[in-house]
Amino acid sequence: MLSAPGAVQELLENAGFAEAQVEAIDLEQRAASLDDWWENLQDTSAATRSAVSGLAPADHYRLRDAFDAGYQEYVREDGSLSIPARALVAAATA
Repeated sequence: MLSAPGAVQELLENAGFAEAQVEAIDLEQRAASLDDWWENLQDTSAATRSAVSGLAPADHYRLRDAFDAGYQEYVREDGSLSIPARALVAAATA
């Protein structure tokens, strides 16, 4: 798993790169609402879009209820979402 400490650096070094440096950058993903986040997920993930489109209506509603419950801790008082995220940025020489 790439999130394990040292995994990206080890991968780069094993691929023959030198002086590999990896830095974690904390980010925040935002959406105006759970509905907007759901739509964004559908727009940006072909796999998710395909899986959801094949669901029966009742299963779709169950999935959406579970989705909303899973993201509830990130919903602000105004209904917008603020989701913590992290990106790993790597640099190395060939």
